[in-house]
Amino acid sequence: MLQSQKKSGSLSFEFAGEKVVINEEDDEKEFDLSENQLIDLIDTQQKIIAKSRKKTKFFKVLKSAADSLHEDLTAKQLKIQEQQEELARLKAELSAAHKERAEFELALAAQPKLTKDDLDELKLLRRSAPLLRESVAKANLQAENKAKALSAALQEKDALKVELDNLRTDSDLLLTEKEEIQGKGHE
Repeated sequence: MLQSQKKSGSLSFEFAGEKVVINEEDDEKEFDLSENQLIDLIDTQQKIIAKSRKKTKFFKVLKSAADSLHEDLTAKQLKIQEQQEELARLKAELSAAHKERAEFELALAAQPKLTKDDLDELKLLRRSAPLLRESVAKANLQAENKAKALSAALQEKDALKVELDNLRTDSDLLLTEKEEIQGKGHE
């Protein structure tokens, strides 16, 4: 038997022997509460997505910076290698000049008696000795300058490696944080 009674904002009736009461005001409040919760949830998700996008952009910038540093480091390493090769070449030239001088001095000391030709050659050698000394001094100076430049480049390379390692650590931490945020967002 179905009986209906309408009171202020509520409807009650009897159905299959049970009294049923429908309160529109309570239902509307419950609906409004659910609607507000849904709006809050959507707002929270949008904020999480916006933060995730910002972090993704940051990660891209960070990766670009790390790639650029890696390229710089590679270029520096190539430059250092070239300087090391140049330094080795200069050292070899210097060593050859010292060896030639020692051989000449040894040969000169072994000469029992100097002839006129020998004296003329000795005069010529004495005149060219300052040039030889100057060449040796220049070679020594170049070798020292290359060694200093190589040392500075190696220090800069080490500093770049430390900076690259720090950037990679920061990137790993940020990626972990992003994954945690995304994991919470899916829950």
